[in-house]
Amino acid sequence: MTKLFAHLEADGSYSPDVLAMMQVIHMSVCAELAVPLDDHVTREAVAEAIVRQIDLGNHDVTAVTETARSAARTTS
Repeated sequence: MTKLFAHLEADGSYSPDVLAMMQVIHMSVCAELAVPLDDHVTREAVAEAIVRQIDLGNHDVTAVTETARSAARTTS
């Protein structure tokens, strides 16, 4: 889990369902694009892109996933 998700979980910023959705999207995007576990920059960029979309009110999983993919590609 990224530092960002750990922080959001600790402070209760999001419901458990939304937090779980964000984590699943993060894991699937990182796995799909084969982001190494030690590539913290890319993993955090993906997490930040996901949180930004959720904060904008976008709960469309497909759209959030595509935004996360784009974030991973631009940092790699």
